[in-house]
Amino acid sequence: MIYGFGLSDGNQGRFDSIQTVDTDGQIMDTYQLPSHRAIAGRQAIYNQELGILGEAGDIKWLSISAAPLSTPDLSVVVVSADITKRVEQDNKLRENEQRFAEVLVNTHTIVFEQDRDLKYSSIFNHHLDDFPQGIIGLSDPDFMSAYDAERLLAIKKEV
Repeated sequence: MIYGFGLSDGNQGRFDSIQTVDTDGQIMDTYQLPSHRAIAGRQAIYNQELGILGEAGDIKWLSISAAPLSTPDLSVVVVSADITKRVEQDNKLRENEQRFAEVLVNTHTIVFEQDRDLKYSSIFNHHLDDFPQGIIGLSDPDFMSAYDAERLLAIKKEV
C-alpha cells in the first residue's frame, strides 16, 4: 500500500491521480515512472527515487524497482521502499553543510580531513595562500619545509 492506495486501486486506474516528483522536485509524467519505463524498454529499472505528493503538500519518498513480466495477466512487478526519513536527513545535512560553508568562507579558517596515513582527503577554504592547490592525497612533508612538517606531524600523531 502506497499512501493509501493498494493493488486493486492500481488495477482500477486510481494511481493516475497520484502526482509524483523527481529528486529535483519536478513533476513527473507517467512515462517517466519505473513501471512504464520497465514495460516500454522491456528491462528492469532499479532503485529509481521519486516522491509522491500528499494532499497536505508533504512528500513521501520512495525507491522503486520495476521489472517487466512475460505472463499474460500481469505486465510488470513493482517493489518500493519508503526512503522518506533518509531523504529528509540528507536534506538537513546538506542545509547544515551549506550554513557551515557560508560561515567559513568569510574567515581565515581552513578545515580539512586527513586519513590514517595523514594524507589530506578533503579540505575547505584552501583558497587561502597558506595551502597549495591540489593538496588532496598529499601529506604535510609534500609541501612544507621539513622542520614545519616534522613539528606538525608530531602533534597530529598524538591525536
